[in-house]
Amino acid sequence: MVFRRGAYTVRATLQFNDRGELVDFVSDDRSRASSDGKTFTHERWSTPLSEYRGFGARKLSTHGKTLTHSPQGAFAYGEFELLGIEHNVEPSGQD
Repeated sequence: MVFRRGAYTVRATLQFNDRGELVDFVSDDRSRASSDGKTFTHERWSTPLSEYRGFGARKLSTHGKTLTHSPQGAFAYGEFELLGIEHNVEPSGQD
């Protein structure tokens, strides 16, 4: 799959299980900065998803991770848990 937004393009492989649930998004188009911030190295990154459950009429993943894959191995730099979801919510007018 290819995603384009202006000058940016990301190529990714979407992986689905036998139930049609998205279980991973893998791309080699992301870069990691060196410790001094002067050079960048392309690395694989992925977003594995798991534990689908129903939210009203929708079935969504409730757990996800963000991984970067360096030669030293995979590193999780984020973990997420979906507890609830609202959509088409009217603004409250409060900041």
